[in-house]
Amino acid sequence: MMRTGYGALGVAAYAIAWPVLRLMSLRSGEAGASMRERMGFLPPGLPQGAVWIHAASVGEVTALGPLLRALAARSRAAGRRAARRTRFALSVMTLAGRRRAKALYRFPVVQAPLDAPGPARRWLDRAAPKALVVVETELWPAWLGVAAGRCPVVWLNGRISDRSWRAYRVVAPLMRSVLARFAGLAVISRLDARRIVRLGARPDRVVVTGNIKVDGLAPPPPPRGFPRGRWIVAGSTRPGEERVVLEAFRAVRRRHPDVRLCLAPRHLSRTREVERLVRAAGLTGTRRAQGPTASGNVLVLDTIGELASVYRLAEAAFVGGTLVPVGGHNVLEPAIAGVPVLFGPFTANVREYADGLVRAGGAWRVKGSRAMAERLALLLGRPGAARAAGARARRYVRSRQGATRRAVAFLVRGGWI
Repeated sequence: MMRTGYGALGVAAYAIAWPVLRLMSLRSGEAGASMRERMGFLPPGLPQGAVWIHAASVGEVTALGPLLRALAARSRAAGRRAARRTRFALSVMTLAGRRRAKALYRFPVVQAPLDAPGPARRWLDRAAPKALVVVETELWPAWLGVAAGRCPVVWLNGRISDRSWRAYRVVAPLMRSVLARFAGLAVISRLDARRIVRLGARPDRVVVTGNIKVDGLAPPPPPRGFPRGRWIVAGSTRPGEERVVLEAFRAVRRRHPDVRLCLAPRHLSRTREVERLVRAAGLTGTRRAQGPTASGNVLVLDTIGELASVYRLAEAAFVGGTLVPVGGHNVLEPAIAGVPVLFGPFTANVREYADGLVRAGGAWRVKGSRAMAERLALLLGRPGAARAAGARARRYVRSRQGATRRAVAFLVRGGWI
């Protein structure tokens, strides 16, 4: 009943929005093409009978790299053996994801349909997929419900965050009607497996393969032209966290006056706000964009895509989104760089890896500026122990890799590629 109601709601919403959507689709360029595809009007020339892989936006598209390279290599090998070669195509949810996918991969890339029966049916008519593989949290009831009646629908790298778990339980009958029709579900952890079974997935179709994103992690090269010095790096910080980090840093400098802080806010739009916080803390700050001559106690990282490399230079790192109830950002990035990691108590989004790093002796939880300052001072005062902790962190990350191989084997066993 809930699925029928959701479908009816989608039909009504699409009918009401259709005039506006139609006008948007008539625009020239990428924006108009994107809306036409979202309405289900895909461009000609797409491969028929391809395996379609769907990812939401830039992060998911980038993380697919190891999997897509493995699938492409397998397809090429099949072609050389005169076996039937599987073709692949990608769908994305956002324009940013579309641009990123076209820049990285040679597969056809289009937008996914709006989650309403009409656009979903048109999209599937044009795409004619052999199988539809959705990645991570992309569970769209109308689209996937229609797709499940036409081809196998597979979930890869699946996860159910704490927030999603609360929301999905509210609409449990709707989720059951969708998940029960999946041909296979490969999830990141045992907790994810338990949750999707409780939501209605068939237990015999669920496997735990690990996180493909971890396979893409490798020790990064050091950044070019970075100011010299001893560095603490605080990455992906959120509002409310910079004050704590700066207070801890001031305390650390009393024992280690030569150390400097690289502060990387999660969103670059907050750069000026972070600079004001630095000045209010009585510290001197400059921006990374000012180049290798940048001076001051604190360097605000205002460049895109450089944080992973900057971690390489750190003697210790703090990962944000963990002192405030965000759920945590990528704790494995500094770990693979061989850096001891600090984070706060809010790690729901990265629980498995945060707990694993702590158990491995490569990370510590800190609940405020005093605990952070004490741990940082210990690490800076004992370089050998810090390097040993960083090595343990890196070994832990490497022990968690291999999800790509398991995911490909899962797809092969199911006959979906």
